[in-house]
Amino acid sequence: MEIKKLTHTLPRRGGWPKRRLSAITDITVHHSATSANHTPLSFARYHIGSTSKQLPKNNRGKGWPAIAYHFVITADGTVNQTLLLDEWSNHNGYNNGHALGVCLVGNFEEHDPTPAQMEALHTLITWLKAALPSIKTLMGHREYPVRQNETRTLCPGKHLSIEPLRERHDLARHTAADIIH
Repeated sequence: MEIKKLTHTLPRRGGWPKRRLSAITDITVHHSATSANHTPLSFARYHIGSTSKQLPKNNRGKGWPAIAYHFVITADGTVNQTLLLDEWSNHNGYNNGHALGVCLVGNFEEHDPTPAQMEALHTLITWLKAALPSIKTLMGHREYPVRQNETRTLCPGKHLSIEPLRERHDLARHTAADIIH
C-alpha cells in the first residue's frame, strides 16, 4: 500500500499534543459527510479555520491547531496520511488520546463508499495493526457514547457498516464501560 504523506504540507496553527505510540488502542472510522470532491486540504482549512463571530456561521471553522484525522481516504482509494501517528487530535468525543482517526471522503448516509475506498481501508487497517500491535479496537464514530446535551452523530453513515470490518480484522468494540473519559 502506498500512503501519500501530507503530514508536513497541510496548513497548521501550532500542533496537537504528542502521545506514546503504545497508547494507541483504537481506530475510529469517519465519513466526511461531504461530496466526494473534498480533499485533505479542504478539511484541514475547515478544522483550523477561524471561529470568529464576525464571520458568517457557514464560513467559520473549528479553530483547531490542525486537521483532526490521521488518514483521509479519497473516492479513488488514495490513502493520505494527514497527521503523524503520535499526534493526539480531536476527531471523536472520547478516547482521542487512544485513537487514530480515519476519514473516508463522501456522505455515506446517501451512498456507499467506493470499492476502492473499502479496499484501501482494509489495507490500511492491516498495516496499522502490524505497525501498532497495541491496536485492539475498531469503532465507527457514532458508536462512541455522547456527552450530556450532545446529539449522537450519524458518522460514518448508514452505508458504512463497522461490524464486518471488525470481524475481518479480528478487532473488538468498546462497551460504554470501557470508554475512557
